[in-house]
Amino acid sequence: MIKVKIYGPKGPRVAKLPLDKSSLGRELELAGINTPAAFVPLSRAGEWNMEISGTNDVDGHLFKMCFADGSLESLNQAAAAVKGAHKLVQPALKQRIISDRYHSVEELKTAVSELSILASAAREAYYFPLQAELRIGGECLEAEENVLFALEDRLRESFAVYTREDSIGYANSYFGPGRGKLLFAKWGFEELQEGLYGRVNILLTEPLTEAEDQGIREWIGEQNREGLWEAFARQGYNTDFGEVTVRFGGSVDEIQTQAEMDEMEGGYVQSMG
Repeated sequence: MIKVKIYGPKGPRVAKLPLDKSSLGRELELAGINTPAAFVPLSRAGEWNMEISGTNDVDGHLFKMCFADGSLESLNQAAAAVKGAHKLVQPALKQRIISDRYHSVEELKTAVSELSILASAAREAYYFPLQAELRIGGECLEAEENVLFALEDRLRESFAVYTREDSIGYANSYFGPGRGKLLFAKWGFEELQEGLYGRVNILLTEPLTEAEDQGIREWIGEQNREGLWEAFARQGYNTDFGEVTVRFGGSVDEIQTQAEMDEMEGGYVQSMG
């Protein structure tokens, strides 16, 4: 845990990293700092100052890694990457941090992914349809498939921005059956023969049981409907057709593995409206 004592115009505040983005922003606001954490340098700047301390050698090396050209947000992301890494990954990760193997938060995030791959003994991919709605005036209509294809590049770009703080693929947000097996879970997109689909790649310490597989599907559906991606789904895209919003399929019945898709005659076909 990294403790940051923030001295701002409204007085000192203590933030224990890592924090989620909104909580860290709240601590800055309570200290009288209205600047986003991504633009708050780790050195003294203007009306604020900070005292940063850690509880172990890893914390000190994370601060060293981020200090030169980093921000409070980068330090928070680094702390989140270490805390969220699977217990099988943490020993090697921490040893490399202490050896100063990494020089940026991006390198650290990449290392978490790579070490997760090395530790994994099984993997799976889950697919779900994307649901596009076209808003014309006050009316919402199902969008045609060509609208979704026209949005693909913008959708990927906005998703990359939305997930830029993601360091471990959100695996630590799963608390269902088989939690200890889940090393990594990463949302993304894949263009299949039937159209553009959402995809979740997961890495596991061993294959899932039937009950654990069901738990993972339910978790993906919950995150798509009202969890991680609810705010992303509210984003609108102005197009020649009108304003378009894109939702992630959230029904457990819509979430399929690659093997299940291949078993279906003609592949996995869903309405993309």
